[in-house]
Amino acid sequence: MVMYDVIVVGAGPAGSAAARYCAMAGLRTLMVEEHATIGYPVQCAGLLSENAFAECDVSSKSVIQTVRGATLHSSKGCELNFDAG
Repeated sequence: MVMYDVIVVGAGPAGSAAARYCAMAGLRTLMVEEHATIGYPVQCAGLLSENAFAECDVSSKSVIQTVRGATLHSSKGCELNFDAG
């Protein structure tokens, strides 16, 4: 029986980074993913900043589209604008 120090569930950006850093620290690390292929199907809602990719030290090759801003509309008629441009 193999014993692990760390088990990371989910191979998304955060899980992959966590597993990588644990392994680099010498911990016996297992990362499990529910899908047969990591990154497929694409299910991320996005909203990851460039800083998030840098912080997790993962590639941005999976980025399909970038968003520079948004307007959120509430059911009460309020608006909240984001502009990252």
